[in-house]
Amino acid sequence: MSRERKNFPPGPPGIPLLGNINDLKPESMLTTLRALHKQYGDLVSIRFFHHHLIFVGGSKSTNELLVKRGDVLGRKPYFFIGTEIFQNSGVFASSGQLWKEHRTFGITSLRNFGFGKRTLQTRIMEEMDYFLAEVDSYKGKPFDIQPLISKSIANVIAALVFGKRFELIDRTSAEMCSLLNEFVSNEHRSTLDENNIRDYIDCFLLEQKKKDEASEDHTFTDKQLLVTVSEFFTAGMETTSTAIRWGILYLLHNPGTQKRMRKEIDNVVASGRFPSLDDKPKLPFCEAVCYEVLRIANVAPTTGPHALKDDVTMNGYVIPKNATLFIDLDSINMDPDLFPDPFKFNPDRFMSEDGVVTGTEKIGSFSTGRRVCMGESMAKMELFLFMTSLVQRYEIQKEAGKPLPSLDGIEGLTYSPKKYEICLSRID
Repeated sequence: MSRERKNFPPGPPGIPLLGNINDLKPESMLTTLRALHKQYGDLVSIRFFHHHLIFVGGSKSTNELLVKRGDVLGRKPYFFIGTEIFQNSGVFASSGQLWKEHRTFGITSLRNFGFGKRTLQTRIMEEMDYFLAEVDSYKGKPFDIQPLISKSIANVIAALVFGKRFELIDRTSAEMCSLLNEFVSNEHRSTLDENNIRDYIDCFLLEQKKKDEASEDHTFTDKQLLVTVSEFFTAGMETTSTAIRWGILYLLHNPGTQKRMRKEIDNVVASGRFPSLDDKPKLPFCEAVCYEVLRIANVAPTTGPHALKDDVTMNGYVIPKNATLFIDLDSINMDPDLFPDPFKFNPDRFMSEDGVVTGTEKIGSFSTGRRVCMGESMAKMELFLFMTSLVQRYEIQKEAGKPLPSLDGIEGLTYSPKKYEICLSRID
C-alpha cells in the first residue's frame, strides 16, 4: 500500500522502507499531530515501516466514525504491545465478543459494587481523610503532591476491586501481579460467599464458578481477571491522578479561580464537612472548572489503536481495512470552533449566562461511541471531590521566591505536567 493509492488519506512524505519513523516521536507527538492536522485536515496518514497509521481528528469526523459508523471498527491490531502481551485479554487490549462481554460485565459489576454514586463517593471520601492528613503533615511547606495523589487514586481503585485499601504506589509491576495472584487464590477464592459479594473480584469469581458448574466454554479465566484488574490500575490511576495534578497547577496559575471556587463552596457547604456530589448542582462554577481541566489538560491526547472490518470512505478518502486507526482527542478539545481561544484556561466557557453548566458534551477527553472510557463517571467524581476539598481547605501557592511552575507538559502516550512543588496553606 502506498500513499499514491487513489484517495488514500494525506500525510507527510517518508523515508523509503522506514516511512515516517522520524516524524512522530513520543516526546513530541502532541505538537507534531497538531501541526499535521493543521496542514492535512482531519485525516492524516503516517507510515511506520510497512504499517499505516491513520489519525482521525476533529469532532465531526470522530463522531462520524465512532458514533454513526461505530460498527465498522474491528478487532485490535496485533502488532501493538498490549495486544501481543495480553493476547486479546482484558478489556482495553481486547476486541470482538470477548471485549463486548467483559466490558458489559465490568460496567455492571462496578456499578453495583463501586461506580454507583453513593458507594463510590463513600470510598473516595474515606481515602480523602488519609490524603488530607498527609497534606496537613507538610504544614504549608513546599512538596511534590504527585506521589500522594497517585497513592490515593490507587487506593480508591483497590477498595473497589479488592474490598480494601493498600499502600500500592511503591509496588513494581511484578510485585503487583504477584499480589493479585495471591489475593485471588488465597483470600478471595477461599472466602467466596455468593450471598455476600464484596467487590469486583468476587463478582468475577462468582461468574466463573457459575460457568464452570454449567460446563460451559467461557472466557472468565484467571488470566482474564488478572489482566482486567491490572488495566483498572494502569488506566485509572495514571489518567485521573494526572488530571488532578493539572487541575492543581492551573489553579496555582489562576488564584482568582481558586477564590471564586472557595466562595461558591463556602456559600453552599456547611462548616465542618467536605463538598459532596449532592452539593454539585449548587456548585456550577466548581464543576465548570473540572470540565475545563479535563479539556485543556488533554491527559490522553489519542485513543488506543483501532482496526477496521472493511475499507471505509470518509471525507473523500478511502481508509483501507488493514490500516490502524487512532482517534485524536486533542484535536477536539483544542478546536477553536468549539472552544474559542482554546489554549486559555477559561472555566466560564462551560457556564451559561444564567449560571448553569453547559456545553460539556463537546469535550472529547473520554472518547465517544462504543469505546467510550468505562471509567468516565469515576474519573469525574474523583476530580470534583479532590479539587473542591483541596480548595475548601487550602490556598494553593507557589514557594516564596520561586517562579510559577511551567504549564508546558511532557508529551508521550499521556500528557502530564512537569514535576512541580506547591505550598498548601491551611485555611482556618
